[in-house]
Order: sequence, then C-alpha cells, then structure tokens
Amino acid sequence: MTKDFVRPDNTRSGDQRAVYEQIVKDGVCPFCQENFLKYHTKPILIDGQYWVFTESAWPYDGTRQHFLIVLKRHEEKAENLTAEEGAELITMTSKLIKERGIKGGALAMRFGSDPMLKNSVLHLHAQIIEPDLENPTPAGVKLPISKKIE
Repeated sequence: MTKDFVRPDNTRSGDQRAVYEQIVKDGVCPFCQENFLKYHTKPILIDGQYWVFTESAWPYDGTRQHFLIVLKRHEEKAENLTAEEGAELITMTSKLIKERGIKGGALAMRFGSDPMLKNSVLHLHAQIIEPDLENPTPAGVKLPISKKIE
C-alpha cells in the first residue's frame, strides 16, 4: 500500500489536477524538498532554515497576491511543529508582508489528514493570501477547509 500525499479531488483547476494525478502515479510527496521543484514551477522567494516561501502556482480566485509557505521536513500535524519552526514562520511571514507591501489579508494553515478536509497536499504548509480589493470577486476569497456533505 502506498501513502497518499495528495488529493486530486481537492484541486481547483484542470492543470492542477493533472499535476496531482502525476504525483499520485509517482508516489511521492510533492512538498518534500527532494521533490518540490519537480512539481512547483514558481521561484523560491525566501529559503529559510525550516520553511520555503514561494508564490502559489494556483492562486485562489479574488487574490492580488497568494504565497505558499512549505515546511522543509515532512510533517502533517501542526502540533508537531517545533518552537523554532513556529518562530521562523512568523518572522519570515512578517518579512514577506513588508517586502511585498501587503496591507491586509490572511495567514492560513490547514492541517490534519481526515478525508473530509479540503487540503490537497498532506504536508504541512501555510498560505499568505492578499485579496484583490480593486477587483473583488462577488463572494470574496474562499479558503476551503472542509468538503460539503452531499
């Protein structure tokens, strides 16, 4: 039995789903450092000791800027973050917000592996999301956290 590292059903576009289906075939975690640049095409903006900051390859609708922050070691549970990892996350987030002139937005981190969660990658990561206030979408920016029960 292979470990599922991604959930293609939770992707938001056809090209993202195709990449995630290839990841399933490859049987690897796309956010582990040895695989990251194979699947992620955006440049690394900040390369810290514990985290990598980059632009999101598939930003949410209604965003002006959307960044992905990936923990360098493989971890799926937020409660297993070390104090040092947490401190660097906040420090580097503040740095990116200042450098990119982000006046407001969200810092979000999904965690856990329950199939009802809407996460598409089971490797701890966070996102900095700045909404596009000049061209807002009618529903605003949506950060899916759980699936709708049909």
